[in-house]
Amino acid sequence: MLIAALEARGIACLRVPEYPGLPAPVACHADLQLCHLGGARIAVAAGRGRDGLLEALRKRGFSVEAAGPLAPDYPGDVPLNCAVVGKVCIGGKDKIDKIITNYCGEAGITLVPVNQGYAKCSVCAVDERSIITQDPSIAQAARRHGLNVLKIQTGRILLPGYDTGFIGGCSGLLGRKLLAFTGSLSAHPDGERIKEFLHSRGVEPLELTDGPLYDVGSILPLLEEDVRRRP
Repeated sequence: MLIAALEARGIACLRVPEYPGLPAPVACHADLQLCHLGGARIAVAAGRGRDGLLEALRKRGFSVEAAGPLAPDYPGDVPLNCAVVGKVCIGGKDKIDKIITNYCGEAGITLVPVNQGYAKCSVCAVDERSIITQDPSIAQAARRHGLNVLKIQTGRILLPGYDTGFIGGCSGLLGRKLLAFTGSLSAHPDGERIKEFLHSRGVEPLELTDGPLYDVGSILPLLEEDVRRRP
């Protein structure tokens, strides 16, 4: 349903295959398996069954960097679960894959270690200076590094097999001024606050379904085409 809603808006989607060993509810979550470093660089977790994904990324012009394999249990599943927001990278303390730490050093990006290992899951990037999160440690660290932060309540995001999903896992930017959500913001107790925060940043929400918010492992933007430049 989500892919159909995106494709109906002219957005090409790349499905992420199941990662062997990860629990079934999160085995296809992109935010565990990939980290878009910036530009054409992308880190992908090593493991069996990656060939099709790697080839699809390379065909789209990406330089794929092989990260370490994932393990089924925390913290072995979070080395790539980092949120790169402008000039900061938020990730779990002592849990970040060396490819990401090396990239941050090369690119002049400040690494922000936090207690929450599922950092990308917990961060909805609104723009290069603004995030939404339900995690208090991330909210505090992000504010210390100059980001605008909306701290929301935990819960009311579906993720089968778990008590709750995360705000980053049910959202993703489709453009600089358009932020997609997997369900209706009215299903969340802070839905109106989220809308107000987005509007204050000049960003419009796009609700892809009428149902509750659903953690799908993030909608990760890879490429953007400016149709105005077409001949």
